[in-house]
Amino acid sequence: MSLFKYIEATLTNIIPQGGVVVIYPGRFSPPHNGHLAVYNKLCKQWGRDNVWILTADGNGDAKNPFSFKQKKEMLIAGGAQQNRIVKPNGSPYVWKVAAEASHADSEHCALIAAMGEKDAERLMHGKYYVASIMDLAARNLKMAPMSVEGYVQIIENEMSTSGEVMSATSVRQAIADGDLKKIKGQVPDGVYNWLVKNNINESIIFEEEIATLASGIRKIESALGIINAVMKTGETEQPVERRLERARDSLLAAAEDFGPAAYNGIAHEGEIQEKLEWSAGILASILSAYDEGTDNPVAWTKDCKDVAATISDTARMS
Repeated sequence: MSLFKYIEATLTNIIPQGGVVVIYPGRFSPPHNGHLAVYNKLCKQWGRDNVWILTADGNGDAKNPFSFKQKKEMLIAGGAQQNRIVKPNGSPYVWKVAAEASHADSEHCALIAAMGEKDAERLMHGKYYVASIMDLAARNLKMAPMSVEGYVQIIENEMSTSGEVMSATSVRQAIADGDLKKIKGQVPDGVYNWLVKNNINESIIFEEEIATLASGIRKIESALGIINAVMKTGETEQPVERRLERARDSLLAAAEDFGPAAYNGIAHEGEIQEKLEWSAGILASILSAYDEGTDNPVAWTKDCKDVAATISDTARMS
């Protein structure tokens, strides 16, 4: 038996008397074969009643178009346990949120968060998640209660039969293309049947595109409000450069929302994005002048007026 297999076989030895909760957070938008394969592995390792899927409502992003209710229905159709799929009241990685979602006894029960390697590295740089489960098992150490510290279990990417990493991106693209047959082998049969039965097609992706564009418009309006206020009042409680930085960042975020590749031409073939990036560039040049001590209020006021006019026109186009 390899060292890895030996350690994996002894995982149950490190569970404290109060038991363990394993959280598996994610977008699951939609759940595909890779998600369910990971879920089933976790259930096999820790027990089906100990594994909790934590996911939230879609947030208006084209990457996350499904509601919690829709995700839960699909996950159940894919074989997940119904009463172990929960919408967390906050970040699932916060132990109090995980304890509330799983109804765990935080003074006696241990917490494991299952995640990819990058997320694991990020979390273990903090103070709460102190070690990976494999490291703990290798040293034959018992887990502490979740009120004290938490642990991570690194999950590896599941590969498709063609040797590619399983991803929800290709599934969403097939939905956007209106060709559900493409995803038949990428999602569990139950999930595929749910998508067909509920007539999930390109309309749901398009609705999310519209929501993202609306978000871009709000960012434009925010930047315009900041610039107009700067031109009217000049130096106020907040330094001009701080306010212009906020306006620049808002424009760059809006430009991302209006990226033409993602929206099939409804973003005026990139014209909006170009105007926003140009406007952000002007604000960046003003900020550089501030940094170099060569700011010219007359010049930057004119530039701000040009930017305000440009993004006002852009808002009308959108």
